[in-house]
Amino acid sequence: MCLCAEITSIDCGVEIIVLRHTLEAKRNSNTGRLVARALTSARLVTYGAPNTPLETAVLTAPGTALLFPRPSAIDAPPPSRVIVLDGSWSQARRMAQRIPQLRGMPSLSLPAPTRLLPRMREGKSPEQMSTAESAIAALRVLGEEKAAAHLESLLHELVRRFALPKRKGPMLSTRQ
Repeated sequence: MCLCAEITSIDCGVEIIVLRHTLEAKRNSNTGRLVARALTSARLVTYGAPNTPLETAVLTAPGTALLFPRPSAIDAPPPSRVIVLDGSWSQARRMAQRIPQLRGMPSLSLPAPTRLLPRMREGKSPEQMSTAESAIAALRVLGEEKAAAHLESLLHELVRRFALPKRKGPMLSTRQ
């Protein structure tokens, strides 16, 4: 049974741009598409697809911050738009370095997680969160608790279904 039909989108006061590496689109364990489906203010943008230029205009709006750990973290005002890199840690690091619009952008850094959310794949350390986990943490930091709780409940269900026996991947369509 696919989770797609059960996902309801809710409003959120912060726009989330999920900047997904093209190779991540094929992974069954990708949580970026869950973020894009769960929030009316979220949008999925693909990076690195052959013969497909990156939509750079979506990256340069005022009030935009990059959710990525680096020293230039912003203090105030809180961003109205957050770019969440969706890929492996090495892909995300390369995207942050190679996309000129992201290099000088203010960063939103998250505190280390106080509790771990369910995961479909493990990082090398607990601080390495999935796209959905980092979006949930960012929404909480920015005061969007209702949107964070909604996304967290969907993540729990997706991971639960992913772990069911005789399944070959999560039950979320890869068509987006």
